[in-house]
Amino acid sequence: MSPDGSSSALEAGRACDQEPIHIPGSIQPHGHLLAMAPRSIQLTHVSAQAGAILTVPIEAAFGRPLDAVLDCATARALCDALQRLPPSGPVQLGCVRMNSGTAFHAIGHRSPDGSCILEFESVETAGSEAPATLEALYPGVRDAFGRLGRAASVQDLADGTAAEVRRITEFDRVLVYRFEENWDGTVIAEDNGTRLPSYLGLRFPASDIPAQARRLYELNPQRLIADVDYAPVPILARSPAPPLDLTFASLRSVSPVHLEYMRNMGTPASFSISIQRGDGQLWGLVSCHHAEPRRISHAARNACDLVAQMFAVRVAAREEMAHVEERARLTGLEGRLLARMTSTERFEDGLLAAPGDLLALTGAASSPSSKRSV
Repeated sequence: MSPDGSSSALEAGRACDQEPIHIPGSIQPHGHLLAMAPRSIQLTHVSAQAGAILTVPIEAAFGRPLDAVLDCATARALCDALQRLPPSGPVQLGCVRMNSGTAFHAIGHRSPDGSCILEFESVETAGSEAPATLEALYPGVRDAFGRLGRAASVQDLADGTAAEVRRITEFDRVLVYRFEENWDGTVIAEDNGTRLPSYLGLRFPASDIPAQARRLYELNPQRLIADVDYAPVPILARSPAPPLDLTFASLRSVSPVHLEYMRNMGTPASFSISIQRGDGQLWGLVSCHHAEPRRISHAARNACDLVAQMFAVRVAAREEMAHVEERARLTGLEGRLLARMTSTERFEDGLLAAPGDLLALTGAASSPSSKRSV
């Protein structure tokens, strides 16, 4: 989304439609990534900075089991957890402290290509990460659920969701972005500070979030880009190999086209959470932007995910209620028309006795010139 509607942003979105963004071959630099064969848990791929958490040089780590090279006391437990990973989707494995004393948040998943992938996202970030734990966030999330539960309309839900996510993340601007039937997007709610312009009410073309990006949001609902100007960290393998499928990776590197798009928007950091219908299809996004690089903790991200899920459940309930009310309305119209048709000598007279009901049933509009006789 470009604040000035520039053609460069539009062209960037169209170019992004052609990119294999699930296999970038690199990660963002605020963590490390290790990939292993699913049965042996022997290393096949290592991010270039991961030597900091290994007991041997990267070149010597390839082909060796994780617990033989990872510099932490819980390496064996991590191996066991990786062997029990479900077929898809990330699993949070908790906080892991290396023997050096450095703490990481560990996330494991089984990639679509079968690899076991273990990510270590650094916890200490020199004050740039919003401090949050699940325990600290729980009362606020509980209260947020109560407020959203009392929302009187979808618009109230959207406004409340934007406000709650901004409260948790402390990002400068939080948008609720709804997809239309043609995948254009409309900003239906916004909670904003003073540092970024308002996007409320703006509509953006489907090319801004192309099909393969929408698919990734369906599979992996959270996406943090901590610094638009980061230097990608390449993923290394012992011998030439196909790039890892990073569909479910939290640290997955970002398309250069999308990074340029963010620069055009003037947003050095972003965080997005998908809003999905019950069938998994995207309804929209909660999109957060910040005027400087920013990270938020896993606990904060998960809290925002819960708020987005609450929004999705409440919207689905309201949409279903609207459908039920509409069906009841149409059934009532049909009943009245049938009663009039059966109570008159000519059924046409019964139909025309209440033209408003007939027009309402068919969805037509009347005008003074539309009257006719039968």
